[in-house]
Amino acid sequence: MQNVRQHSKWSEWVPYQNVSDWPVYPGIPVLVQYHAGSSSSYIVGDCVLADGMRCHASWHDEMFLRGDFNGWGDIQDGRMQRVGHFTWAANITLSRFSRAKFAPQKGWSKSYGVHPRRPLLYALPTFDPRFTNFQYDPLISGTDATRQWMVQKDFWSAEESMASGAEFASELWIGYQCTAEEPKCPVPSQDSNKWRCYGFSSSQDLNWCRSVGTDDCWEYAENDWSSSMSDCSGCSCCRRAASPNLEGPRSTCCVLFNDLTLNYTITSDLTRCATATVLQLPEAERIKVSGT
Repeated sequence: MQNVRQHSKWSEWVPYQNVSDWPVYPGIPVLVQYHAGSSSSYIVGDCVLADGMRCHASWHDEMFLRGDFNGWGDIQDGRMQRVGHFTWAANITLSRFSRAKFAPQKGWSKSYGVHPRRPLLYALPTFDPRFTNFQYDPLISGTDATRQWMVQKDFWSAEESMASGAEFASELWIGYQCTAEEPKCPVPSQDSNKWRCYGFSSSQDLNWCRSVGTDDCWEYAENDWSSSMSDCSGCSCCRRAASPNLEGPRSTCCVLFNDLTLNYTITSDLTRCATATVLQLPEAERIKVSGT
């Protein structure tokens, strides 16, 4: 068991009991974790005010949403409001795609982002003469690849995704269209923005390379043998990642984050950021809580 407040820790595991003695404080959620052999843990939470009325439980005692839109906490602290059990909410206004992260404290000792996009590359063996210029569209791993699959299978809408607390998690994207979708084309890193050798397919040639310009998130150009194209080696056609347009119309979005399941939602329906009513027990069954 654990009280949800700063620096609190889980109690030791004990055999199951119908009733357990535990110190409870007004407005401080309590989490209880159950575990049976060969199974995963099951977690429930509850919260009671001094008058016996129930309040929303959560995994963390506070949550912040910080990103480009609030100067990563320098312009506004990004504090979110608890609007449901384990659910935090904030309304933000933006006019471009914005990077962001969730953090359960004012600093960055813990944060939630997404698994970065990573192409899965499989090369031809070196004894195959085609291995030097073999290219194909790689499979992609990462949070957004999973999100796209869930949307395609109609398990999620474009508004939904899932965060990660892994140390290598990167910033998530909040779109000006109020969805969890990333920009259509990835923002190039310094390395991916270099011109690289491009091998033609059967329907392509140098004339195609000269005229195609930008196609499917790639920019193509004939090798002009300048220093900027030095990484293109001796190839006649070069390509590099195209920079996406991140700008769009100004809009206000509701951002929801579940700190138990780590699912998050970005939606234009601002009513979803309103505080939900907590189901109350009959007055005769309420537990009165004292203390501070």
